[in-house]
Amino acid sequence: MRRKTILDGFDNQRVREDAVASTHVSFWRVDSAGQGRWCAALLCALSVACCRSPRTQIVVAIDTDYPVPSIVGSLRVRVHDPRNGGTTVQPIVLSGTGSTGCVDQRDSARFCVPLSLLLVPTPGRGDDQPAEITVEAVRGTDPVSGATLVSQTARLRFIAGYTLRLPMFLRRDCEGVFCPTDFTCGEGARCYSIDQPSGVVRVDPVSGTPLDGSVLDGSAPDSVAPLDVAMRDGSLDSGVAVMDVAVDAATDAALDAATDVVVADSGEIALCDPRGCPPVQQLVTGHDFSCARLTTGQVTCWGANDKGQLGRGTLTPRMPDGSLGLHNAAFVLGVESSSLVAAGYEHACATSGPAGSQRLLCWGANPNRAMIPTAMGDSVSTPEAVTLPVVAAPTALALGRESSYAQVGRDLFAWGTNADSALGIGATAPAVAPARLASAADLSDPVARRRGACVHAEARTRCFGFNTGHRFGAISAAGELVPFPTAISPSLATADFSFSSSFACRASGADSRCWGEHRPSGVLGRFPVMGDPSTYTSPQRVAVGAPIASIALGDDFGLALGRNGLVYCWGSNAEGACAFGTQATSGEVSPPRTLVRSIEFPRAFTAPCRTIHAGAGHACAVDSANVVWCWGRNANGQAGQRVTMDPRSRAIVTPRPVILPRPM
Repeated sequence: MRRKTILDGFDNQRVREDAVASTHVSFWRVDSAGQGRWCAALLCALSVACCRSPRTQIVVAIDTDYPVPSIVGSLRVRVHDPRNGGTTVQPIVLSGTGSTGCVDQRDSARFCVPLSLLLVPTPGRGDDQPAEITVEAVRGTDPVSGATLVSQTARLRFIAGYTLRLPMFLRRDCEGVFCPTDFTCGEGARCYSIDQPSGVVRVDPVSGTPLDGSVLDGSAPDSVAPLDVAMRDGSLDSGVAVMDVAVDAATDAALDAATDVVVADSGEIALCDPRGCPPVQQLVTGHDFSCARLTTGQVTCWGANDKGQLGRGTLTPRMPDGSLGLHNAAFVLGVESSSLVAAGYEHACATSGPAGSQRLLCWGANPNRAMIPTAMGDSVSTPEAVTLPVVAAPTALALGRESSYAQVGRDLFAWGTNADSALGIGATAPAVAPARLASAADLSDPVARRRGACVHAEARTRCFGFNTGHRFGAISAAGELVPFPTAISPSLATADFSFSSSFACRASGADSRCWGEHRPSGVLGRFPVMGDPSTYTSPQRVAVGAPIASIALGDDFGLALGRNGLVYCWGSNAEGACAFGTQATSGEVSPPRTLVRSIEFPRAFTAPCRTIHAGAGHACAVDSANVVWCWGRNANGQAGQRVTMDPRSRAIVTPRPVILPRPM
């Protein structure tokens, strides 16, 4: 355990005072010697200094996991005054650690890590702007011109009358990581908002112990002290050098004792290196998993994997909390140069191979060997080839619960389980291998959900399968089957037509029109009241208020992507599917339902939104910087976030980025 420390003035290397800035910075060095040199005279000197210097201060506790000084031999500290742009830079030369502790080379101004810096505001200014502190790890012992390996930035306000501890840990795994403006690399080599520095606590300036309820969010202090930013050496007042002082030595020891950094999730954004984020060409969502196809032709998936939905060659074991799934995205095995991917309830398919000789590969659930006929078992964790009756690659794919559909040219092929007439070949026909279902000159865009599908053919939209809630309209009674492809009312279907398990929606000018089961969640545009029918076969207006580019439906909520680049949501919000509200410690989200509202993305989101997709209870979007953002149900990691013992991790209320693997 490293021994802490007494104060020392940085007398031999005074720092210039910028005309614009005047926050004072003192250096507290680690020193194992001199612990018994405290005396009454020095305590008196401290008392004088304390009278002249307020205890409104920020202690920046710096540490690193780099070898010191063999790789990181110096630091650069920048303190910036956002109000008028003044910045002061302080170079610090580091020393190594010997067998007896830190080697204190006072004469050559070398200091050890962990190292504490003291920032105190100059009184008399009415500026409520925070201080912006950047610490850079520099290769070698030339802090002026040496190359920066990693840096960390935090923006923090002073709190009048309080000492704040701000930990800043320079992580080796952040080397080469690029973060957008106003974000900094932190734990897990991820980017976090500089306005939400982690681990900030209020401490007793005498004892150095954290005060009760001392954890801060870095953004909303109780009160703000005047700020005037600049730096000077370790003297708190001219003529009074603070060194070897017992009281502040205890403060230093207490402040440096907790060097571990715990990063808050609320500031997290996507990890992208200087080459940018992996370019996403297509995004799809299954029941409780998600996949993205990159422009490189690789496919990456995350979420539930108990049936091999992620195509990684294994089935995910149960986690300690009983959940199934992998929140981290990884590439699907054997899929390359893909031009198309689709996700169903518990299985997925993608094209793979060079142009002109692409194969169709599928993986995941395989009940009765119906969806992947050549594979053995009910779960296929490694993609297997599915042979279609024609020698050509699909131009469109759609997957249901236990059924699959592929468009090849003018033909639609279907295979899998025919429960509830999901294959459109009659109510009693058994499961079949891929067979031609329909042919039409203008066949396009098959869509599927649960047990049933629709396809645009012969200038009409034709649907088949289970017609729960009249989701296909009034072509049969609610709950009955549509055994063969049947044209639905032209007033229902358009090119932007989408359907869920028991309702459907289409774009209509500046609004959406929805029909089907009139659920308490308000998926048809209003909450049910006494006397309302249980289902609507005619379209009901959902007041989005903006021209709609596309629609995506979950099991109990709807999404619309406006042509203005905004994303709108309505329906169930019980698991955060509409990305707003508050979350209790039990994980429950309030309010549990909503009428149309625009989703507010974190400021790291690069507008406009490019595409949206909805699973059963989660949703994902791709922004203009190729970052995939997901939210909602996360019990299996389908929103791309780690599932923990905390019930709140099972529902993601604020959209968060999914960290995609770098293309190989």
